[in-house]
Amino acid sequence: LSEQKRAVQLLRETEEKMRLLELTKEEEERQRLKTLIDTSPVGVLLVDACTQQVVLVNPEMQRIWGISYQPGKALDECDRGIIYRKPDGRLFDRAELPIRRALNRGETVRAEQVRTELPDGRTVPTLINVTPVLGSDGQITSAISIIQDLTPVEELEKLRNEFLGMV
Repeated sequence: LSEQKRAVQLLRETEEKMRLLELTKEEEERQRLKTLIDTSPVGVLLVDACTQQVVLVNPEMQRIWGISYQPGKALDECDRGIIYRKPDGRLFDRAELPIRRALNRGETVRAEQVRTELPDGRTVPTLINVTPVLGSDGQITSAISIIQDLTPVEELEKLRNEFLGMV
């Protein structure tokens, strides 16, 4: 009986070690993903479909559109004072913004140009990709947006045009 108890105890200890090892691997994978997102050269924004609250925002996103985007804040609250324009200068209807189309209609948006006028006076040209995230039931649970700041591209284009104008 004593040997059986030891065997059962050993089995339990082995199962516990395996469970902890699995948790460690999951945590390591989570940390890798967090590092990738935090060091990404593009802005990353994740918004919950049900609450319309920001779930995740990386440092580049905060640099591009300002620190108003914070986890736990409602999307409407983050957008206050920001004007979104189409490339031709027309205003975006809020419902037609890429993130809202993904959240509300399940639309995937690729390479949409949006000029963002921020409360601090800056205008930031961006290229936006957004995709809805679906749950196992096929319903939209969230949307993830990838935002690229096109300011360096526009500045380079301006310099190129100035140079060609002098030649």
